[in-house]
Amino acid sequence: MSTKAPEGDERVPVTLLAGFLGSGKTTLLNRLLTSEVGAGVAVIVNEFGELPVDGRLVEASREDVLELANGCVCCTVRGDLVHTVKDLFARRERRLGRRLRFDRIVIEASGLASPGPVHQTFRLDDELARRTRPAGTIVLCHAALVAQQMTDFVEAAEQVGFADVLVLNHMDAVEEGEGDAAEAALRRVNALAPILRATRAEVEVTDLLERAARGDDTWRVFERPAGAVHTDAVASYSLVHDGPVDLHALKIWLQFVAARRDWRIMRMKGIVRTSDRHEPTVVQAVHQYLEIGPGEGAAPERSILVVIGRDVDEAVLREGWARVVSVTR
Repeated sequence: MSTKAPEGDERVPVTLLAGFLGSGKTTLLNRLLTSEVGAGVAVIVNEFGELPVDGRLVEASREDVLELANGCVCCTVRGDLVHTVKDLFARRERRLGRRLRFDRIVIEASGLASPGPVHQTFRLDDELARRTRPAGTIVLCHAALVAQQMTDFVEAAEQVGFADVLVLNHMDAVEEGEGDAAEAALRRVNALAPILRATRAEVEVTDLLERAARGDDTWRVFERPAGAVHTDAVASYSLVHDGPVDLHALKIWLQFVAARRDWRIMRMKGIVRTSDRHEPTVVQAVHQYLEIGPGEGAAPERSILVVIGRDVDEAVLREGWARVVSVTR
C-alpha cells in the first residue's frame, strides 16, 4: 500500500510511532514534520508522565500538535485518544474560524505503550473506523539497549512484535558487530518487518512512511489479560521550578542520578531555564546515556524535568532537585 489513499478512499491514514523509552521517537517526529510531507500531518503526542515535555520538544510545534499526558494510549487515556481524534476532524470541518488542514495523523505513543490496544481503539470505534485507515506502525529501538529491554519489559517486546517497520536507532552507541546482534534479537520477535539502521533517527521520511503503509492494511485486534498493567514499579516523577537553574549544578546532579546503581533510571527528559542561557536547556537521558544541550527558541519560564524509572527513592530524588534549584551564582 502506498502512502496515498486508494482511489475513492477518503479515509485519513493514521501512522503509529512507537518505541521504548529513549529510542528517539521525538527526534524522528521532528524530521517528519520538517520534511516535505510534514505540512499535511496532524500529530498526537502521548506521554507517561503527568507533565508534558515531548510536545515542547517538537521543533515544528503548532496548533495541530496535541498532547495526551498522564497515562498511556494503550490503557488509561484510550478514551482521550478517541476524543482527540474526533476533535481533529471537527476542527478540520469547522465553517467559522480557522480550520485545521491535514491529510495524515501521526500518533507518537508513550515509551511504555503497546501498539495493540491503539489498533483496537481505531477498529472498535465506529466513527474512527469509518473515517481513518491504518497506515502502519513504525517502531524505534535503541541499538545498545533493545535486546535487554525486550527481556526485562513486556512493553518493549510487544512494540517490536507489532512493528511494520523497525528503525534501529542510536547506532553511534554500539561497537562493531553489536548492531548485528541487536538485529538478530529483533528478528527473534519480528521476522518480517524491514529494519533500517540510523543515528539520531536520520532516515528518509517518505520512504519510511511508504514502507510502513505497505506492511499494514488492517487494524489488528489485541487482547491483553484482564487486569494487565505496565511492568511492576515503573513510575514517573515530575520535577518543576519557577525560575532559572544553575547549569553546572544541574549537570553534576544529573550525572549522579544517571550513574546510581541502586536506581533503574530508564528515561530522563526536560526543558530547563538556566541562568547563563537565553535559549532553553534540553535534557535527554536513557539509562547511562546523558545529553544536556541548548534547545530552540526562548527559555521557558518554568523548568520541567521528568524522570521515569524503577526502584527510585522519590524523597531522595526530590531532595536532590531542591538542592540544585537552590544554587545561585
